This record gives sequence, structure tokens and C-alpha cells, in this order.
Amino acid sequence: MSFRFRGTFVADLVLAVLVFLVILETATLPDEVQLVPALIARITFVLLLLALAGHFFPAINRWTEATLEDLFASRPGGAAEKDASVATIFRMMVYAAGYWLLVLYLGMYVVPPVLITLYLVFEARVRVHWAALSAVLATAILIVGMKLLLVDVWLGAASEIVPGYVGGAVMPTF
Repeated sequence: MSFRFRGTFVADLVLAVLVFLVILETATLPDEVQLVPALIARITFVLLLLALAGHFFPAINRWTEATLEDLFASRPGGAAEKDASVATIFRMMVYAAGYWLLVLYLGMYVVPPVLITLYLVFEARVRVHWAALSAVLATAILIVGMKLLLVDVWLGAASEIVPGYVGGAVMPTF
């Protein structure tokens, strides 16, 4: 049994803890809506436990881990995939948490195009005009899809800034 501390271990562990909390929380839901979230959370938890076990027993990874190389048959002699650093994984987790917090307060009309643009410019090194165009297009698809499915677009819990678009929503009870 060999173990090397990697960023992927930290990410797997954090996700496993969060999914375990979701499993506990699904027990408080009404019986009519409990099945799907509980089932998905339990399957996800088992897969995360396998991923965690793979850090201690690398043989498990051979039959549980699929990579893009497996799916798309990469060229022979290609460069090996490097593990992400803890700093990189932490930065991605901060992006995700920041996204959800900003959406909670500023809504779906403003935050996705701004943060997708910033991410593409600073992380993917895409030119600003292409990043902005991609972000606006992705947000438009999201908003149109929500409207077609009759899902209310979240306006954000901040004070109303632009009526009907930014702010003014009632904060949900947690």
C-alpha cells in the first residue's frame, strides 16, 4: 500500500464529505421526493469511496478510473497526464463557491456571463472578445432553456438593481 498526498485526494475527500451530508439531508425530505436525490447521492458516494480507496490501493484505479485517453484512444507515446496540484484544485473550488455565492446575490442574468468571461480570459487565455461572446451565448442558451421549461430565472437576493433582471428576489429559507 503506497500513498502520496495529492490534490485529487483532497478534492475526493471534500466531495465525499459533502455527498455524505446530502445523504443525511435526504432523509429529512418528504417521502414523495426522497427517492431520486437519495439514490443519486448514494451512487455518487460509493463512486467517491472507490476513488478514495484508489489513492491507497492503486490497483483499484485500473478497473474504476476512465480517462479521456481511454475514451478517445490517444496517440501512442503521448505525454502522460499530470496530477493537478492542491493549489489548482483549491482555485477551482474557490471559483465554484464564488460562482454560487454571486449567483445567490446577483442572479443568473449578470453572474454567468461575467464569471465565464473572466474564467476564459484568465485561465484558458482566450481573447476577451471571444470569451465575452462565448459567455453571452452560453448564458443566453441557459436563460432560454429555463424559460422554455417554465423555470423562473433567479434574479438574486440583493436589493433590486435592475427591476426584473438583477436583484429583488426573496431569499430562500435554508
